[in-house]
Amino acid sequence: MRKFCSTALLCLTFGAQAGVIIPNLPDPCTLQTHNGSIRTVLLAEGGNVPSIPYGALYVEASVERSLPGPAELVVITNGNSYSWGDYQALAHFLARNGFIVVVAERYNNTGTDPMIVYDAIFDAFGELPLTIENTSIVMLGHSRGGGVVHDAARLNTDAGSPFDVSAVITLAPHVGESVGLVGADTPSYLTIYGSRDQDMAGSTGYPRESFAAYDRSGTEGSTTCNSPPCILWQPLIDRTMVYIHGADHPGLIGLPTDLYPESEFVAPSDQACLTRGYVNGFLRWKLRGQTVYQDLLRGKVRPPTWNSITSSQADGLGNPAGSAVRIGFQSSPAQRKVIENFEDGSISLAYLSNGITGSITQQGQYPTAPRRIRHVTRALRLLWPNSNSYQYIGLNVPSAASIGSTYSHLSVRIGPLFGEPGRDNPINQDLEIWVGLGDASTTRWARLYDYGTILRTDLSNGGGRSAMNTIQVPLSAFNGLDQDDIQRVYFAFPPGHTGAVLIDSIEWVRD
Repeated sequence: MRKFCSTALLCLTFGAQAGVIIPNLPDPCTLQTHNGSIRTVLLAEGGNVPSIPYGALYVEASVERSLPGPAELVVITNGNSYSWGDYQALAHFLARNGFIVVVAERYNNTGTDPMIVYDAIFDAFGELPLTIENTSIVMLGHSRGGGVVHDAARLNTDAGSPFDVSAVITLAPHVGESVGLVGADTPSYLTIYGSRDQDMAGSTGYPRESFAAYDRSGTEGSTTCNSPPCILWQPLIDRTMVYIHGADHPGLIGLPTDLYPESEFVAPSDQACLTRGYVNGFLRWKLRGQTVYQDLLRGKVRPPTWNSITSSQADGLGNPAGSAVRIGFQSSPAQRKVIENFEDGSISLAYLSNGITGSITQQGQYPTAPRRIRHVTRALRLLWPNSNSYQYIGLNVPSAASIGSTYSHLSVRIGPLFGEPGRDNPINQDLEIWVGLGDASTTRWARLYDYGTILRTDLSNGGGRSAMNTIQVPLSAFNGLDQDDIQRVYFAFPPGHTGAVLIDSIEWVRD
């Protein structure tokens, strides 16, 4: 046990936490459960002679024989400058795991009409004995196709939800100024992004990529619930973001980059493995109820393949070639209760050490140098000086959010603030930050990086990036409190270093 005292606070006790045990997880990157022949049907615009394929449908033999029973249809939509053939490897892999896959190329390769997604669905229904009531549909888009599947899911809602859009997945999405998805559009959302992605160079001041897609999907109030199981009038959405250190725009689908060929930090084949694994694990969790993959999508476990993926060269942050791949996660479960998300632009302070300064970032306030915040959310920008004693900030918990006993974790979205003048966080060093909960008489503490990373994972193309991860601390780490009367949330910073972080979405979650 560790103990420290402050003239402003009572003596506080820290409990040591055990490391995360990684189970023998079925490897979703290499898993193939359906080994029969795969039938491929080329899709062509009707009436063309000769017909020019604009996509293809893939279905494994045993899956096709099971129809018209329950089916899972994944519709893949391409990005600009990519053709439908670039997604065949991903389509074959998903078909080998029992999903029916249709890949459709957007007309003229630049259009944003979401009807291309529905043309592909209608083609699949025309080719196979699928039924609307028995078919779960997943919309998956890469790059600009990510924005298209956003629009397609919303179009389904506007049309009275004729199809069951069970999940939406985006890979390195370009969503423009999309308003994002809500639970009425889909109950499950996944976006995958890389720190070396070309869009991360900030070619536009307006955040339009995966961070923005995640932040805009499911407003910070729309997925709030008071008492699980959260039976509300508004459907809930569970959203997840995977952020891969060193991955780039085409590498997520296994293609080499043409903009930075000399700077590929993670091989395209390894990036494609990560994409396959996270997509497969997500679909198995969300569509088939295989909850063994939930911890994979929360960053709590890694399968064997992940441990063999290393960087091809030094990344400029002190990690040499051959370093293990680093991955960040954001998550927002459907069953959650907001303690503080700063969306109203205010801070309800319970305590603040001298020298600590805080302010609220506005939506996309710092998209360019020096901080390069690509999040589209209001968050607490927190800076602390070097000191010879612990420093604290305490936030009041609203009475409506004081009840935590019906939840499983305290969830905090946090990350280093890059480029803050005079306060830049040390590279390649996990920040030692503690989070505390206090009832009327007692405070209990947990060290955040025992449960997740607060490590810089940016790369140097165009400068670093400010990116938050979600860390979930089990409520069992705060034993001894009256969890139905939590009055304060604290953050504590040990002596000996200075730094700057973003903090957002402090919540109770049931996950």
